[in-house]
Amino acid sequence: MGVASVDFVSEFEALTKQSAEAGDLAVCPRCEGQAIVHPPTGDGRLRTLTCGACGYSKRGAGQFRYWLRIECCGRVLWARNAAHLTLLERYIASDLRTEAMWPQESRDNRRMLPKWVCLARNRDKLLQAVALLRASLV
Repeated sequence: MGVASVDFVSEFEALTKQSAEAGDLAVCPRCEGQAIVHPPTGDGRLRTLTCGACGYSKRGAGQFRYWLRIECCGRVLWARNAAHLTLLERYIASDLRTEAMWPQESRDNRRMLPKWVCLARNRDKLLQAVALLRASLV
C-alpha cells in the first residue's frame, strides 16, 4: 500500500470518527430548520434533537427526516452530517474505488452503499447533488 493510499485511509478513519461523534443533521419538526440529533449519552439509548433556530428540543428523538437529502438519479441521496457527506463525496469522486480505501471497521458501510451510488455512470450527477447538499449546510 503506497503513501497516498495510507493517507486516504487515515483521512477516511478521521472522517468516520468525526461523523459518528457529530450527531445527525435533521429537519426540525417545529420550524423546518436545521436541527441536530445528538448521539446518545450516558444511558446509551436516548438521543436528543435540538434546533438552534427555534429552540425546539426533544429527548428520545425517534424517527426524523435527514436535513441532507436530495433526489438524484431517480433515488434519494442522503448523508447524516457534513463529515458523512465528505466521506460520500470522496468515494464518489474517486476514480479507483477499492475496498482498501475504507478503514477496516468501515468496510461494511461501503458494502451497504446502494449500487446506484457506486456506478461510475452516475458520478457527475451525484457530485452535483453533493454540492447542492453542501450548500444547504447552515
